[in-house]
Amino acid sequence: MYNGEVISKYNTQLKHGVGKMVYTDGRTYDGKWIYNSKSGKGVMTYKNGDVYTGKWNEDQQNGNGIMRYANGDVYIGHWENNEKSGKGKMKYADGSVYDGEWEFDEKADF
Repeated sequence: MYNGEVISKYNTQLKHGVGKMVYTDGRTYDGKWIYNSKSGKGVMTYKNGDVYTGKWNEDQQNGNGIMRYANGDVYIGHWENNEKSGKGKMKYADGSVYDGEWEFDEKADF
């Protein structure tokens, strides 16, 4: 269920502007929409308790963002196509920290 701004284009209502979407699988997205796609700043809360706050582009986590995992881990850094990519810091629930490069959602070994 969507609650927010819409525009009409080609006789179709499109999510456009700021709004909140509650998905049938338990996820919620609250943030910016551009022509029916999550784009701009937004917050996605997943059914398992993970919460992503940051930039979106065409329905994907792209740009700087913070993922707070339900297990207590926290990633702060860059995302590309829903994966950790580039510079980022992971603070693990056990107190350890990795601060460096990421590629394809994994620590990059250069």
